[in-house]
Amino acid sequence: MLDIGKNNLFISTDTGQYIVSRMIGNYDLIGLNCLYLDRTCEINVNCNVVDYCRYDEIPKILEDNLFRVDIIIVEIAKNFKIALDMIREVSDLPVILIGKNLDDFYRLDSFDYIYEMYRKKEDNFVFDTKNYEDNFLNNSYIKDVKNDSVSSLKNLETEYIRDKKLELILKNK
Repeated sequence: MLDIGKNNLFISTDTGQYIVSRMIGNYDLIGLNCLYLDRTCEINVNCNVVDYCRYDEIPKILEDNLFRVDIIIVEIAKNFKIALDMIREVSDLPVILIGKNLDDFYRLDSFDYIYEMYRKKEDNFVFDTKNYEDNFLNNSYIKDVKNDSVSSLKNLETEYIRDKKLELILKNK
C-alpha cells in the first residue's frame, strides 16, 4: 500500500483515474474509512462520497460527515491551498488531494507524499476478459514524485500482501 502522511497528493493522469479508484478501494479493504469529497464525478470509489461545488462548503460537509473517518480524500482543481486550509479548520486527519496535473500544484513541499498514477499505453491492445485483472495491474504504474521511483500496481499489492503475511508469522512466534 502507499504510505500516506498528513498531506498527500495523488495525480490522476488521463489514464490514472482507475488506479486512484483502486488505491482508495485498497485503503477501504484494509479497514481505513475514507470520506471522498467529489467535485466532478470522474472517479468511482467504494466509500462514503459527498459532492461539493465550492471550497467554502468543505468545512460544513466535514462537520456533518467525520464520524468514523480515517482519511479525507478531496478531488480538487487548482488552488489546493484554499481547500487544504478549509479542511484543517475542521480536522487534522490525513488528507489525500486528487488532482489531474502536477503542474497545477505549486509548493509541492506542502505534501508529505506525492504520487502520480498512470497506465502504460499498449500498442496492440486486445480486450481479454480472462487476463483483464493481470493486464490492468501490470500496466498500471505509480510514481513516487519525491523519491523519483516507479512501481507497478501489481508489485505494490504483492509487496503489501507479503508484508502482512510476515507480520502474522512474526506475531505468532
